[in-house]
Amino acid sequence: VWAWCGIGAGLLGLLGFFLTGGVAVDTDALADNQLVAEAVTDAAAWVWAYQVVTVATAILVAVFAAGLFRKLSQQGPAQSLCPMLAVSGGNIR
Repeated sequence: VWAWCGIGAGLLGLLGFFLTGGVAVDTDALADNQLVAEAVTDAAAWVWAYQVVTVATAILVAVFAAGLFRKLSQQGPAQSLCPMLAVSGGNIR
């Protein structure tokens, strides 16, 4: 299941990338907050779709990371850094 979540997260990530086109604001409007607010209000459906897809992607990535951690912990040597590196995205502190 965790591997399918990873595939789903990748596909939803691509969908989210394409949804950003509907949320885009003209660069000339960025200096005026009122123009940005109007542009975002006009694209409310795109904003909602982008937020839903992004949250679903984040949930699927978390499930994928947990499954990958468990799988790598079971098959790797004891005290290996690989599972934690995979779960953290390489940001161990």
